Amino acid sequence: MSSLKECNILWLRDGETKYKDCEVYMSDILSGFTVRTKVDEALMYLKARVVDCVILTLGDKYIKDEAYFIQEVKKFDESIPVALCTNEPEEVINELVSAPLDLIVPLPLKLERLKHILTTLESVMVNHNIHASPPASQPLGVEDSINQYFQDEQKYLQSMEREGRIRKMSFEMMKRFILTAYNNFCELDVRLRDDRDLIKAHDTLFHALELQKILKRNVTAGMDYQYEKIYLMQHPSYLNTLDRLEQIALKTSIYHKELSSITSQMEEIKDRIRYVPNPDLRIELQKKYKQLNSLSTDHVHNISALKEEYDKRIREKGEIWNSEYKAFGFAFKRISEHYLHEYDELVDRLAYLFDRTLWIAARASRVITDFFEQGKIVGAFSSKAYMEYYLRNIDSELTKAENATLLNYRSQMEDENAIHIAIVGSDKENIKYESMLLESIDSYVKCRVYDATELLHFWKNAEKLDVIFFEDAIGRVIFYQFYKDIVQFYKSKNKQLPICYLICRYGKSPEKTSKLAFSLGVKASFIPPIGEEQLKSVLLELLT
Repeated sequence: MSSLKECNILWLRDGETKYKDCEVYMSDILSGFTVRTKVDEALMYLKARVVDCVILTLGDKYIKDEAYFIQEVKKFDESIPVALCTNEPEEVINELVSAPLDLIVPLPLKLERLKHILTTLESVMVNHNIHASPPASQPLGVEDSINQYFQDEQKYLQSMEREGRIRKMSFEMMKRFILTAYNNFCELDVRLRDDRDLIKAHDTLFHALELQKILKRNVTAGMDYQYEKIYLMQHPSYLNTLDRLEQIALKTSIYHKELSSITSQMEEIKDRIRYVPNPDLRIELQKKYKQLNSLSTDHVHNISALKEEYDKRIREKGEIWNSEYKAFGFAFKRISEHYLHEYDELVDRLAYLFDRTLWIAARASRVITDFFEQGKIVGAFSSKAYMEYYLRNIDSELTKAENATLLNYRSQMEDENAIHIAIVGSDKENIKYESMLLESIDSYVKCRVYDATELLHFWKNAEKLDVIFFEDAIGRVIFYQFYKDIVQFYKSKNKQLPICYLICRYGKSPEKTSKLAFSLGVKASFIPPIGEEQLKSVLLELLT
């Protein structure tokens, strides 16, 4: 049957050492009690352990902190009795604390007041101890505990997944160039800072970089720290051992302080006995000396017993620690490396998106294109030309070999990430304009046009296409038959269907044609003349 001795009391108090009598008393009558001096630490302890009573003695200047803590305690478990030590008026307490209080006693907390708290709340504490359930659920295994630790990273990465071809660039290698281009272009044309697509691409990249930084810091925190935090701290046997070690250390400290005080008193009495002429007073002093000596012997015995239990608990802690340490180390290394790799991949993909969005916005800026055209940057308007300018005039820290490496990587990256677009129509002359416009918006675009006589060549090159534009009539082939052929072709190749757009150039009712195309699965329809902003939206669609 449970008793007060088995109850666990959480004492939230100030850091001053003015509770010696209370500490000794609690050490004598309780198997353990826990002291915390900070609200957040006390809440963490409360939510991880069974607590049968809370005593608060932070002081009236911290009454708002105490009120918050009481609210949290009652929200967590309203059956936990709470005793508040305060001199604040009742109306102030009622205003601050809406949760019911079990007991209010004045400050300071003296021994008689502590005894009153324990006596008054004893039956409630014991009843809570009998019916309380451990807060921890069935502890997770090594793999599951690590996966749970990385669940936020997993959710974020899943939210950033996208279908289709993945384009990326090495942010680690290109970040100086990308960020310099961004800052330079924004200085040349401040309107770029208000470009919604560019703002989104910039913020998404830097949010991912911040999360990556946090992940790297957490992963490299040290294996011992990770093992205890992620795996051991959810296991009741380990938590119980830690709690008992903490309680033993607290009790041992209390008994040592009390023993030191008793020893000083005994030395003082010995000196007084030596010089007291009155026999009766000498007998009284000798009697007191014997009482103190008996108490000192009890404390020495208690400290010795606590030392034995402490050593036993340390061995127990070591056994629990060693049980899964190696298995955890192998699993944590494997799983953490997976997430680090996934974040590297994501950052590289978002870097590509940011770079492409920047250059699409820059090509639309008259100020920036004038900057190129005035001869300040030699070459066609492209990221490659700007990079050569950057390496020659801005970043002087790199060696020639490093310059060559960056330029080679940039060329390779443009080839790997090229956006392949086909425009299919009845007459090449009619579709050349859209082709030239697309290539002028983004240097990554590789556009080819096919008329009705070149459909055989189109099908030969179709597998590597990202986007297909086609007119509503291609010679004698009607658009919906051509689109069905496209769908069937990619299905037969087990390839993902490119994004398809219809150009309503010949039909008498483009609105009806557009509606039919959309019902078949065509992404969107355009009615000539097609503007630059419309085609820019197509390219931005590929980046999202």
